[in-house]
Amino acid sequence: MPLVSSVHVPLLPQTMSTSNPTDSANACAAIAVRPRQASMITGLSRATMYRLAARGQFPRPVRLGPRCSAWLVAELQEWIDARAKAR
Repeated sequence: MPLVSSVHVPLLPQTMSTSNPTDSANACAAIAVRPRQASMITGLSRATMYRLAARGQFPRPVRLGPRCSAWLVAELQEWIDARAKAR
């Protein structure tokens, strides 16, 4: 069994792809991923993501339902970029 499982990150449908960068950025901002995918994107455990979010050091998840939360991909990317810039 492989040590790393594949992660499915939703992609924009072909009808939403555009050559206008502003339109693409707006469309990407609406993409949300569940905790497992957010963990794979950031390299953090799910527990660490929730702990850092509670401290205000990580983007907070969006509540999709009473027992369902997700992170916006754009916010995860901003957090990663900020961490890379700060090193």
